[in-house]
Amino acid sequence: MLKMAQNPMAEMQKMFSNSPVWGQFNQLTQGKNEQELEQVARNLAQTKGINLDQFRSQIGL
Repeated sequence: MLKMAQNPMAEMQKMFSNSPVWGQFNQLTQGKNEQELEQVARNLAQTKGINLDQFRSQIGL
């Protein structure tokens, strides 16, 4: 569904607009460049004990 959307971010906002987690995610990522977004993802993964590089390889990224 998101892959087919012209604007995946807008589609996700519609789907998760009532979620406080989504609101927090939006604040964390607003105005960030690609390197900053990757650092946010690494930091979040680390707080959950997830190795982001291993996760990426498992899902084919």
